[in-house]
Amino acid sequence: MSTTRRGFLLGLGGGVLGAAAAGATVNGLVSGDKDLDFPIKGTAFALGLYGQAHLDGFGPFWERRMKSSVITEIELATGKYKQTWLPMAEGHHAQRLPDGKILCIGHHDVLSMVLNPDHSTSLIMRAPEGYLYGGHGQPLPELGVLIVPLRAQFAKSVKDTGLLEVYDLKTLQKLDSLTSGGIHPHEVRMLPSGKEFVITHYGEVHEYQPGSPFEFNIVEPKLTVYDSKTLKPLRHYVQDVNAILTHMDVGTDGNVYAVLNQYVWDRTPPNDVMTKRKSPLEHFKDAWGTPTFNFDLNAINDKQLAIPLPMLRINPQTGEVKELFTMPETQMRSQSVAANPMSKRVFSTYTHTNTLVVSDEGGETRAIPAFDLGILDIRGVATVPNTPYVLVAGQKRGLSLVDARTLQTVRRYDIPIFFSPHLSISDV
Repeated sequence: MSTTRRGFLLGLGGGVLGAAAAGATVNGLVSGDKDLDFPIKGTAFALGLYGQAHLDGFGPFWERRMKSSVITEIELATGKYKQTWLPMAEGHHAQRLPDGKILCIGHHDVLSMVLNPDHSTSLIMRAPEGYLYGGHGQPLPELGVLIVPLRAQFAKSVKDTGLLEVYDLKTLQKLDSLTSGGIHPHEVRMLPSGKEFVITHYGEVHEYQPGSPFEFNIVEPKLTVYDSKTLKPLRHYVQDVNAILTHMDVGTDGNVYAVLNQYVWDRTPPNDVMTKRKSPLEHFKDAWGTPTFNFDLNAINDKQLAIPLPMLRINPQTGEVKELFTMPETQMRSQSVAANPMSKRVFSTYTHTNTLVVSDEGGETRAIPAFDLGILDIRGVATVPNTPYVLVAGQKRGLSLVDARTLQTVRRYDIPIFFSPHLSISDV
């Protein structure tokens, strides 16, 4: 559902608006509400990267794809939502800042934004030359600063580390730019002590690998621990995996729960004698040459076949790692991670298998078909603060409120979210 026809009128004239303009609030279809023993309040945010599907992103097809985003703000108690088209490509993650403003990060792109509470533009952030935005920000109210990660556009070695831009939380003035100490910093989370925070680093370099079918050339995927006052790296835990370390959250046990991604792909002609790469399908066959499972249609369309990979439980004090894995058919193409303190469970989403993986902090792990929760093409997951509920979403439409204790859906929201990779929820 679009909330304004402004883009339609401007699009026919050959242009689209150059800054965010707040959309109207509308009612989303809400159903369910069984067994709710905690009040539902707070606001959910989704940042979709298919801005061309919003009327304010209307234009010729060849000009529209991946060049704008749509922010969706949902009042969880009522289902009312507001959507605004943003002139920012590759929307990845949106979150409310302490003063009510909204940080919107574009993935693999030169622009990110901060919005006012009414979705008007407060700040347009432009990456320094040679770097791109991506990932998730982290406010540090005790220091009065906001941290925003960037990666080197073309990392060639471990020396090409990412950056942490530091902004004043009140004025949004850029104060500093520090090395992250690793390749491609992505998600930032505070540890329970408040004295340290952690960042996942993808750890891949952009060097061509003749004969290799893997998308990511892995060098040093790692979890880095930082001092919350000095913002300096304290400890690095490099993971011995052929995959990028992407998203994570921190459980009540103080451990980091992180997910991995790696793909095999073949975008060169089959007769390309320069590469002579094997078919990606070879990596999914057993010893007798038989494929072991089917492939998701999204993976086929993307020409990007995800390798089954575990979730990792990493002790940020010692670096000790435990793999949390169910079976190949349930853990392909990870996306979001959310810890729910009340249930002492951690949830991770796997898009190409349409599963929600649940891990008790003791290590017991299981996979739930997202279809059973009313979700197709699962993507985002976030905890509703101070409740035993998590909100999960499909890529394009529909969100389900799930009781983390019973693993049952208790409420559904029929709302389009324009291909949003993640969710975040504020307590107001």
